[in-house]
Amino acid sequence: RRRMGLLAAVARRMLTLVASAAYLVVVVPAAKVVRLLVIWVLSQGAIPRHVAFIMDGNRRFARKKHMGSVTKGHSAGFSSLQMVMKNCFDLGVKELTVYGFSLENFKRKEEEVQFLMKLAEDKLRVITSPENRKAAEQNGVLIKFIGAKELLPKSLQECISVAEDESSPKLVEMNVCFAYTSRWEIAVAVEQIAKEGGNITSEAISKKLQLSPPDILVRTSGEHRFSDFLLWQGAQSVFMVHDIFWPEYSFWNLVSAILYYQWALPEISRRKAVNMNA
Repeated sequence: RRRMGLLAAVARRMLTLVASAAYLVVVVPAAKVVRLLVIWVLSQGAIPRHVAFIMDGNRRFARKKHMGSVTKGHSAGFSSLQMVMKNCFDLGVKELTVYGFSLENFKRKEEEVQFLMKLAEDKLRVITSPENRKAAEQNGVLIKFIGAKELLPKSLQECISVAEDESSPKLVEMNVCFAYTSRWEIAVAVEQIAKEGGNITSEAISKKLQLSPPDILVRTSGEHRFSDFLLWQGAQSVFMVHDIFWPEYSFWNLVSAILYYQWALPEISRRKAVNMNA
C-alpha cells in the first residue's frame, strides 16, 4: 500500500508537470500566434502613422482597486504606457504622442505633483542608464518632450535633456507632452511668428506647432473631452473613447481603436478633400 501510494503521488506529480509543459508549449505560443495573426490582418488596411493618447483614469483606477494611494495608480499608468508603446510600434505606428502632465495638473495636491515629477525622473534615469542604452538604440525610438520644461524641477530638466540628446532620429518617434496644454503650444507658435515679423495666419501657426496632427486621438476613462490637448492638430483626427481606466488599456483596446480608424478613414479622407478644395 505504501508503495502504491508513493507511485500514485509520483504519477500525480508527473501529470502536473506534463500539464504545465503542455500549457507552455501549446497555450502560450498560441496566444503569440493569435497576436501575430491580428497584426497581419490589421496591416492589410491603413495603419495610423500617428496615434495620440490622453492617458486618463490613473487616480480612479487606484481607488477602484483600493490601492490606498493615488500615486500607485500613476505607477500602474506608467507600466501601461510601456505596454502601449510596444503594442503601437509592433502594429506599425510610426509616431506616438502621450499627454503625460498638463499645466493644469500643477494645481493638484503638492504631494501628488512631487510624486509625478519624481516618477518621471526615476523612469528617465532607468531609460538612459548604460545597461538600457543599447536596448533603446535597438528599438530605434526618438524621444521628445513638449511643454514648458522651464517649470519643471532642475533635476528632471537634466534627465529630459539627456533622454533627448541620446535619442537620435530613428525608426519611430515618442512625444511626451509634459507641463503642456494646447493653448500653451499655440501661444508659443504665435509668439515665434510675431518675433519673426510674419503674418499670423492659420497656415503660419500650423507650421510653427511642435506636434504633427494625429491620425487618431484616443482617450480612456470614458470622458468625451480633449482637456486642452492637440486642439489645433486634432481638428481632422478620428476621436476614440474607451470606457476603461488607463492602467487597464490592453492590446485588444488598441486593436479596436485601429479598426475604428480604418472604418472611419473614408469619411475623414472625404472631408479633408472637401476642405482642401474649399
